[in-house]
Amino acid sequence: MSLVAKLSESFTLIDWSRFPDWTRQRSQAVTYVRMFVEVATQRGVSRETLLSTAGVPAALLEDPSGRVSLQETVQVFAAAAALTGDAAIGLEVGQRMPLTAHGSLGYVLMCAGSAREAIGLLERFWHLRGRSVVLSVKEERGGLFFELVPEVVLPAAVRDVLLSSMLGSMASGMQFILPDLSLVPEIWLQGEPPTAGRTMDDGTVPVRYRQARAGIWAPEAVQWLDSPLPTANPEALSQALAQCERESALMAPGDTLLRQVRELLVLGAHGYPAPEAAGRAPASDPPHVAAPLAGTGAGVPVVAGRSSPPG
Repeated sequence: MSLVAKLSESFTLIDWSRFPDWTRQRSQAVTYVRMFVEVATQRGVSRETLLSTAGVPAALLEDPSGRVSLQETVQVFAAAAALTGDAAIGLEVGQRMPLTAHGSLGYVLMCAGSAREAIGLLERFWHLRGRSVVLSVKEERGGLFFELVPEVVLPAAVRDVLLSSMLGSMASGMQFILPDLSLVPEIWLQGEPPTAGRTMDDGTVPVRYRQARAGIWAPEAVQWLDSPLPTANPEALSQALAQCERESALMAPGDTLLRQVRELLVLGAHGYPAPEAAGRAPASDPPHVAAPLAGTGAGVPVVAGRSSPPG
């Protein structure tokens, strides 16, 4: 069975009632759904047909600042891939989304002073735009690996459409804020390759399939962690950070609690903190977003975040 056929079959069979309630709450930015619809319609797919197939009301997409649920997001993504016949459509969609498409988080990343600071801020505020997927960043063999792990189990073909769009956007963002460096990131996906091999745009970002994990591999990236970013803007950064903090404070209580627990349970040099130590930490304290690199061994976290110990 082809990947497209698997997409057509699998996303309609997902039983969302088995998933947590938050997957059906409208907490996701509609920006990404709108871009999938735009790309699909440019390829000749009727907007009405796409949304009908996905089971998503057209009215949800009218407000650029609107919200959709993870369920609605996944169904539009998968329907766009199935109707266009392109299981790798997520790569194109991701590449079309500039950093500004990610709202205040995107502005924070653009204004950061260095790559190290940008990575720390990305992990700190990932929950604002990356709900449903966990991000961890690790140093490995002198490079950096940005791993994405879905919080819910989706069919492999559907999962890869979701992750490829996120990884495509992340790779483009890296090249945008570091234009003067010879950075050639690789996108890693776990599923099968599409019928035709796919790279991003002119082939500058290779895509590898059948990998053990999904993410972006940036070889030799440690050497540019402290390089000044050409888009750095301290004043704008302060304003963007304040906005991210406001958005974070307005999140649903459950999301806020989950975020705080994740920020507290950070793997350090001596393992995870004891419950007593975590309990004494102020709830508003951010993770250690600018922690220095701890050695050069494989799997060492670049910044304290939602990473796992190396296997």
